[in-house]
Amino acid sequence: MKRWISIFCLILIPALGVLVPAGAQAATPAAVQLTSGKPVKVTISTPGQKIKYTFAATAHKHVTFQVTQFNFADGTNPGSFYLYFYEPGNTSSYTSCYFSGDGSCNVTTPISGTWTAQLVPYDASVGSLSLTMT
Repeated sequence: MKRWISIFCLILIPALGVLVPAGAQAATPAAVQLTSGKPVKVTISTPGQKIKYTFAATAHKHVTFQVTQFNFADGTNPGSFYLYFYEPGNTSSYTSCYFSGDGSCNVTTPISGTWTAQLVPYDASVGSLSLTMT
């Protein structure tokens, strides 16, 4: 009898995994395309949430990232975040910028292509801001 129950459980458990609704499964959000001069509204509502962006860059040109309307908090303390930059096809960050309020960050891209920027809140920071690439 124990053997029959064990076999039944081995069959049933994997089958239940198929029945999990698609909305309940973790999804990786698609990267948001940044366009020069067009601000995007950023909202981090859950501690640890990260947002990826892509942008077109030309080798040896400056790209500026402007943060305005900064409204982040980490509990009772002001919040902050990092913006990490990745060269096309690379998973190691090329450089990063730290923001704890309105400000800007200049990056000179050594190669042309579609770059990735990832906004990573520090600690448990949540809130909103406006991000503009030029």
